[in-house]
Amino acid sequence: MKKVLLILLMLFTTNVSAATIYKTATVNATDLMMRTTAGGSSVMKDVDNDTVYLDRPKIVEILGSQQVSGTTWYKIYVNYYSNNYTGWVSGKYLNNFKDYTLDDSYASSLRSKGFPETYILPIQKLHALYPNWQFNVSKYK
Repeated sequence: MKKVLLILLMLFTTNVSAATIYKTATVNATDLMMRTTAGGSSVMKDVDNDTVYLDRPKIVEILGSQQVSGTTWYKIYVNYYSNNYTGWVSGKYLNNFKDYTLDDSYASSLRSKGFPETYILPIQKLHALYPNWQFNVSKYK
């Protein structure tokens, strides 16, 4: 009984910080067309109904992957002319894959500083890329 109580006490008093992995890659092609599905032929269209083209060295966020006919396709998130898009590209046109750790304790510190909840994840990503940058809330009236 004492061992169980001690283990439970340790579980509740140990400072555990959960983390999320943020993945990026770099486009290594010119005029790479985003697709609407993995391995599909339908191209992603922007708000003006023009094809979304990505060029090197555009950095994209990796959301997932899928194998199609022996080729790895990556689901990506990208900002393209001030609009955000989620689509697919073939892995043969990406390189420089990197994983960054998003620390939930850092997110908590941002909340305690007064950052709006919608700012937390983007600032966490910036902090993962540039850990020496400092973020502070400015209160203008």
